[in-house]
This record gives sequence, C-alpha cells and structure tokens, in this order.
Amino acid sequence: SSGRTNNATQLTVANRPYYVTNALNGLPVVRFNGTNSYLNLPEFFTSSEALVVVKVATNWSGAQQTLWKLGGSSGVGFYPYTDGSLKDDFGSIIVNSMGVPSQPLTQYHVYNVMGSNGSWAAWINGVLQAQMPTNTYGYWGGTTTLGSHISGSYPFAGDVAEVLLFNRTLTGSERSTVNAYLNGKFGLVPAVPATPTNLVAQAVS
Repeated sequence: SSGRTNNATQLTVANRPYYVTNALNGLPVVRFNGTNSYLNLPEFFTSSEALVVVKVATNWSGAQQTLWKLGGSSGVGFYPYTDGSLKDDFGSIIVNSMGVPSQPLTQYHVYNVMGSNGSWAAWINGVLQAQMPTNTYGYWGGTTTLGSHISGSYPFAGDVAEVLLFNRTLTGSERSTVNAYLNGKFGLVPAVPATPTNLVAQAVS
C-alpha cells in the first residue's frame, strides 16, 4: 500500500506473493516465491530514483531473476543474473551491468538506483556499485511490475520490505538521509558516510 495511492496489486490469487509479519526488525515483508508471484504497479512515468529494502532467497541459484520492470529498455534487468551479477534499466533506455556485488544479496540491504539524462548510478547499502557517465533517460510505457519482468517472466525469489520511488534524482545529502531512514527503520547496517573532500595526507617518514 502507498500513502499516495500508488498501490501494488495482484488480482490473480495464485500469483500473489506472501505477506509475512514480523520478518525484519518487527516489521512485515512481501515474499516472492520465484515461481509465479509478482505485483502490478502503476505507471511511473517520472520516476528517476528508487530505493528498495530487499533480500534475495539464494545468492546465486544459476537462474535469472528480475526484481522489477520499471526501466525504458526493451531488455531485461536481473537481480541477480545467472552468474550472480546485477543488471538494471531503471531510468535508462539500456540495461546497465553492475558486476557481482560484494554485499551478500541473501542479507537484507538497501538497493538504490538513479537515472537521468547524462547520469546513471546504483548503490548497495550506500556503497557505489556502478556509475555510467552517459545515460539517456527512459521509462516503461506500460504496466510496471515488482517481483518479475513483464507478465511474470523471470520471477524473483526473495523478500521486499519497502520501495521508495522519487520523481527526480536526489542530492547526495538527501540520498544519505533516506538511507539513514531505511537503515534505522529496518535495523540494517549504518549508512556509509560520504567520501571526504579536500583530504590531505602528509608523510611522517
């Protein structure tokens, strides 16, 4: 459910994920079975940044899984792909590859991605996972999904505790604030501090 009525829905009973109470820091999660469960989302034409608290059922199963379909490419994003790497087209007309994360995906974590004209980046628990110096913004002009690609293909196996979508990219301080909110609410790792600027080192010997 959404405070702005952007609710996720699934009218087919057999395709509904489970609502699991007291799963994470005393709060509920939505659990996708990796077989046929997914949710339909409203059309987010202006979404430019997203944060999601998520956990994958298995870190690498050899099977392709899709967390959502929100991006503007004709391809498929994977969370994870068969080799354990991540791919996403959120806010982009192409699928961006992010490599294999050092963060175990089987632990609850914050996945953060932003896309705008001229910039695309993704973080896990505040640590930069990938950054593209060029990007063309794009969105999916149809029914978007959570827990699968279009119409339930490449189903996701794991838990989702919260999804935040913004209609613009966040500033660095705003991003840190939202990460701190999610980390505090769900009892995750502390937010990683921003990289210091004007750092000076002096040799002592």
